[in-house]
Amino acid sequence: MSDFNPSQCEVTKAQIVSDYSGAMPEDIAQLITGFEIIQSMDMEHYSGFLEVQDTLGVLEKYPLRAEEYMLLTINSYDLNAQITLYTRIHKISDLVPTESNNGLLYKLHFISTESYEANKRKITQSYEASTSEIANQVFHNHYGKLDEGTREDTLYGKEIELPFDTLKHPLTDSLPLNKNIGKRNFYIKDSYASSGVTIPRYTPAYTMKFLSSISWSSESPSCTFRFFETLENYYFVSDEYFIRKQMGNNAKKFYYGPYGSMDPRDAAYAVNRFEKLQINSKGNDTGSDIFSGAYRSKVLEIDLLRRRVVEHKWNYDDDAEFIDMDGVVARNNSEESQPHTRGFREETFTEENARQFVVYKDFQSAGDIPSSRRPERFIPRIVSNRVSYYHHLNNTSIQVGMKGRFDIRPGEIIILQIPNFDAGTTERMNNHLSGKYMVRTTQHSMKYGVLSTSLTLSKFDWSGTGEIEVENNGS
Repeated sequence: MSDFNPSQCEVTKAQIVSDYSGAMPEDIAQLITGFEIIQSMDMEHYSGFLEVQDTLGVLEKYPLRAEEYMLLTINSYDLNAQITLYTRIHKISDLVPTESNNGLLYKLHFISTESYEANKRKITQSYEASTSEIANQVFHNHYGKLDEGTREDTLYGKEIELPFDTLKHPLTDSLPLNKNIGKRNFYIKDSYASSGVTIPRYTPAYTMKFLSSISWSSESPSCTFRFFETLENYYFVSDEYFIRKQMGNNAKKFYYGPYGSMDPRDAAYAVNRFEKLQINSKGNDTGSDIFSGAYRSKVLEIDLLRRRVVEHKWNYDDDAEFIDMDGVVARNNSEESQPHTRGFREETFTEENARQFVVYKDFQSAGDIPSSRRPERFIPRIVSNRVSYYHHLNNTSIQVGMKGRFDIRPGEIIILQIPNFDAGTTERMNNHLSGKYMVRTTQHSMKYGVLSTSLTLSKFDWSGTGEIEVENNGS
């Protein structure tokens, strides 16, 4: 029999250091009964907490003040992964005496050292550059000094060249995470829109979020630049970056099966099986499709200086250039991949019910008389494309649970097999739910040495099932 246990996990080091109290470093790993760590493409930084059962009086005797550094090392036996995090404790909560009243239970909340230091600051400054150049300056000045960028990267142990003109900048002052990973990095993709902006006392995190919201690139028709942090890296990139990066590379494959193989020799099945499945959305909400602007929208561009109004009309079937998880332009997808048929779209989504936006123009456009106004901002394109893309990206959205997998990161494209729920069909796979998904959020939870992972996954409409092979998953 094998001793393989993919759920086993332990915190091997939780060393607390205070620069202010003069107290000696204290390792509280033996007091930790659980933890939770969340990363998301929708969050500017990762966050987590440790559950502590303190029978040694560390909280009062050290004492802990929510101002300490913490070096955290976690060993997970899913794929023999080791995670090393340099963090700052920022909150102590949920204090409860133990049942025998010989100690305290509480939570130590932490974020990365870089994010903690950055968000003690406020930015009041004017910039004149492309949004990606401004983002680079903000990060360099507030998060961590950046080394020269490179186009080379590693994916699943293979050397690759980053797509588009994305650069990977190592953080020069970052300590190595472990011998296999090295320093933390900042990935940044160029946005070509020049922008004169004044940051009015924003935190660095909110500044980066604001810059991502106004970024535009012809290589990213989805207009979805994002700024977020994972355990290893920071990203200021668009969704197309993640899709193009993994095209041609072997994505991780998973399957859903509430009952898996009990054979301990089937180790791969144990770590690749989703045990829980909740379908948040399957793309069957016509009312939301109408009111969201997913298929039709209008942007009224009001030019107060020249006293004119320009109406920009947008139609999914004519104007959508963004891609799905296979890299296929979404509007060119087969009817089987679309939640609505072409005839229904033409009849239902009309100019009359198109979602409408208003933009007050303070920028120049092609053909305008030269003036002192800001350069082209591409606002009408950004609004229509981003609203539609986000809706289609989340049309098929699921949450899954599995045994611990610390190697899965937000932004990763994975392949998922979901069996058909109809016992009368000869098809083994559910073609609407199976396919390529983007990992949006990961939540890793450990309780008394048992690690579990929950993921929020998004799939563009019903696309991405064409090249998936059905495998025997031991179920």
